[in-house]
Amino acid sequence: MHSNFIELHNPDVMLSLEKAPAGGTAALYRFYNKAGELLYVGVTGNVLKRCSQHRLQSAWWFETWYMTLGWYRNRMEAFRAEADAIRTELPWHNDQFNPREDRTLYQQNKQ
Repeated sequence: MHSNFIELHNPDVMLSLEKAPAGGTAALYRFYNKAGELLYVGVTGNVLKRCSQHRLQSAWWFETWYMTLGWYRNRMEAFRAEADAIRTELPWHNDQFNPREDRTLYQQNKQ
C-alpha cells in the first residue's frame, strides 16, 4: 500500500490526485476535520471525482480539513481495508460497518 497525506485547502496538491501511483488501482481515503477527528472513510478509483461528489452531496464536507490516501492493487483489497477501518477507527459519518452509537448526537451538534 502506498499512502499520502493531502491538505484539502491546497489546490496545487489536489491536482496531483488525478493519477494513481504505479501498481495502485483503488484508493482508500480518510477525511478528517481540523481537530483531527475522522469524519469519513471510503474507496474510489478516481479521487478527484469522488471529492467533487462529496463536496456536492455530503453535509459534512465543509468540516473536512485534510485527507489521507492509501492505494491498493485492487478494489477488493481496498474494500476489505475500508470495512476494517470503519469498524476500528469509528468515523463520524459512515453508516455501513460502523458500531459507533453516538454518531447521531455528533451530527445533530454540528448542524
